[in-house]
Amino acid sequence: MEGIRRRMPKIRKETAENKAKVFTTLYLQNKRSQKRVAEIEGVTRQAINGRLKQPLIQKTLQDTIDRNLKRAGITQSKVYKRLDEQLDATRTISAVVSPNGKDKDANGQTCDFIDVPDWHARDKAIDKSLTLFGHIKQTNGNGKGNLIIQIIHGYRNNNTSPVSPIRAEIGHCQPA
Repeated sequence: MEGIRRRMPKIRKETAENKAKVFTTLYLQNKRSQKRVAEIEGVTRQAINGRLKQPLIQKTLQDTIDRNLKRAGITQSKVYKRLDEQLDATRTISAVVSPNGKDKDANGQTCDFIDVPDWHARDKAIDKSLTLFGHIKQTNGNGKGNLIIQIIHGYRNNNTSPVSPIRAEIGHCQPA
């Protein structure tokens, strides 16, 4: 009987879905801490990480997140509008505008303020929008050190329009 391998019995779809819901609830209640969930379940963190990669768990987790976002009133169109606003972000700085057109340095006596493009905020908005649309994705990093970003090729779908997909999506401006 050495050569005979016994297979684990298959679980029913309903049972698998219920287990996924229970695991997802536990994971979200513990603020997405794999370490805490591993301690509660009595398994290693790697085992929890493996469970999180299962398609049914990912689908259940995504459905739960979508349901919570919808309940909070956060829709895709709201996100797109906010990103569109961030793409045009400005910041107010103090400046001295001289009547003869020569720039002077601003100091404590400055009473003129002008709006200038906020390039940092705009750059973050571009990064967010490309990530949301699936054009780039983080392949490593943990918020520490260098981050490698993989650019997904073929994202333009043969569309050479200069209009951003976010602006086209919310009807801000029509593609040429």
